Amino acid sequence: MMKTKLSLFVTVIATALFMGGCASSNIPAPEGGVDLVGSGMTRVKGEVVRVSIEKVARGSARGSVSIPRQRGKSGSASFSGTSESSANIEVLDGGKGKTTELKISKIEEEEKLKTNMSGSLFTGAGTPDGVRKGPLHGKEYTLKKSEGGSWGHPFNSFRGFLGNPELFPKEKVSVGHEWYHSNFVSKVVRAMPESRPGGASMPSLNVKVAFKYVKYTEFKGEKCAVIEIDIPRTQQTVQGAKMSVSGSGIIYRSLDSYRNLKGQVKVTISANQSQRQRTPVGTASLSMNLSASYEINEKEEVISKPEPPQVP
Repeated sequence: MMKTKLSLFVTVIATALFMGGCASSNIPAPEGGVDLVGSGMTRVKGEVVRVSIEKVARGSARGSVSIPRQRGKSGSASFSGTSESSANIEVLDGGKGKTTELKISKIEEEEKLKTNMSGSLFTGAGTPDGVRKGPLHGKEYTLKKSEGGSWGHPFNSFRGFLGNPELFPKEKVSVGHEWYHSNFVSKVVRAMPESRPGGASMPSLNVKVAFKYVKYTEFKGEKCAVIEIDIPRTQQTVQGAKMSVSGSGIIYRSLDSYRNLKGQVKVTISANQSQRQRTPVGTASLSMNLSASYEINEKEEVISKPEPPQVP
C-alpha cells in the first residue's frame, strides 16, 4: 500500500511540475458599465495585427524514497521550458463592426525544453530536450466565421489563453466589479507547452482566484478595461502533499476590438511531503520537495491599417 501511495505521489506531483509597454491614459468610464465579452472580433477590413504569445515554466525538485527490501531511490532535477508563438491576423471582410473573414499568416512557433537530473528517483520521459518547431509553424489559414460564431482551427491558438471569453462576466460591469474562478490555476499549468515529461497532467487545485475590473483607460489607441488578477497565497493538501500556490496577473481588454492588447499571469507552486509508514518488514519513507513557476505573456499590436477613403 505504501509503495502505491509513494508511486502515486511521485507520478502525479512530479509530472504536474515538470514540462517537457505602452503608456496608457485614464478616461471617464461609460455610465451603465461595459461589456467585456462582446459579440466577437470587431476589427475593420484591411487591418492587420501581430499576436505574440509566450509561455514559460521553470522548476526544481529533490526527494528520496525508501521501501523495505528494495533499493532506495533519491535524486534531484530541474527544468526550463518555453513556448513562443506569433502570427499576423488580417481582416479580409466584415461589416457593421463585425469581422467575418480573416487570414492568419506568418506563423512562427518554437518550443524549447531543458532538463537536468541526477540520482535514481527522476527519470527522463516524454519529449527529449532541445528546440523544435510547433505544428502550425510556417502555415497559413483563411477562416470564415460561422453562423454560430465559431472561427474554427486555429483561431483559438491566437486568441490567447487570457482572451478566452469564458474568463469574463456575461453581464455589463462597472469599475470595481470583482468575480472569481476556482479552477484557473490548474488551467494555467495545463496551458503550458506539451513538451513536458509525462504530459500536461495536473491535480485539481481549488484556489479562489479574483478578477477585478480596476479602471477604464486608453491603451495603444484603443479604449480598454484593465483587469487585475489576484491569486492569493493558498495552502492545501493534495494527495498527501502540502501545496502552496500564489500569483498575479493583468489584462488590458480592448472594448473597441474585443481582443486582449496585453495579458500577463504568473503562478508559483511549491509542494512538499514527508511520510513514514510501518510495514511487516520494516518502515517505508518518502521525502519530496518541489517548486515551479508558470508564466504566460500575451500581446496584440496593430501593424497595418487600411487607407482612409479618398475625399472627392
